[in-house]
Amino acid sequence: MTGPESAESKIQRIVAQCDDAVRKLRGDKLLSAEGKQARIASAYHAASTAAAAIRDGIAEREADERKMLERKLFSPTPQLMTSASDRIARDASYRDAFERASATDAAKDPHALQTLLARAVRTDDQLQARAAMAVALERSDTDTLNAYVQEHPTVEPDVQRLAD
Repeated sequence: MTGPESAESKIQRIVAQCDDAVRKLRGDKLLSAEGKQARIASAYHAASTAAAAIRDGIAEREADERKMLERKLFSPTPQLMTSASDRIARDASYRDAFERASATDAAKDPHALQTLLARAVRTDDQLQARAAMAVALERSDTDTLNAYVQEHPTVEPDVQRLAD
């Protein structure tokens, strides 16, 4: 049993079908030159449209996957059985932590974000650590990302996927 057909193989199949159709049309003795040209153009257009739909589907899936990964990594960790006021306070704290991480200036101090992350880890401030990681991803700061992953190895595949 084979798995689902890959997008690349679907596109290759579409191209092969189009090539086959064009070859048959060119060999058709009953069609005029204009008729052949019109049908060949139609075959190319149909193949191009089908391939574009596949590429669009891939891009949409990748965007959806990225959005899910970002929510998973960037959102404050949900606490079960918390009250609405606790969630509001947690969200406000996370926004503040994100602002502090965003306010670090790599031009003035290239290690500022790493220092912020180290302090967050040392004080067990999960929201600040997560905010520092999110900003590090935005800035492509691999040193800070590596430091975060070292402390949180379970998120490494997700961080790596977003960093690529």
